[in-house]
Amino acid sequence: MKKSSGSIFDAGSRPEGRGAGTGPRKGSIWLATMGAILVAAALAQPAAAENSQQTKMTTCNADAKTRNLTGDDRKAFMKTCLSASGGDTKPLNSQQQKMKDCNAEAKTKKLAGDERKKFMSDCLKGTASSK
Repeated sequence: MKKSSGSIFDAGSRPEGRGAGTGPRKGSIWLATMGAILVAAALAQPAAAENSQQTKMTTCNADAKTRNLTGDDRKAFMKTCLSASGGDTKPLNSQQQKMKDCNAEAKTKKLAGDERKKFMSDCLKGTASSK
C-alpha cells in the first residue's frame, strides 16, 4: 500500500478534519432522515382519527348485537349511535351555542329569506322578540 505524503495534490489524501461521515453528505443524510420522520408523523395523524371511528363502529355493533336489533331498527340505531358525539368533541362556545339556538328557533317559526336574515341578526345580537 502506498503511503500518502499529505500533499494537496495527492489524490488519496483528505484535508485534516474531513474524515468519513462529515461534510455535505452527512448533512444531506440528516435532512433526508428528518424529512422521513416528519412524513411518517404526518401520516400517523389520520390513522388516529380512523381508529376512533373504528372503535365507535365496533362499540355500536356490539351494542346492536346485545339488543338483538335487525333490519330497519338496527339501521336506525347504528345511525344514531355513530352520529352521537363522543367524549372527544369540544363543547360549543357561547357564540356557537347562540347560533345553534337562533337557527332552531328560526326553523320552528318557519322563517325564510329576508325575514329569517332579520330574525337571525336580531337573535344573535340578543334583541330578537318572540312572535
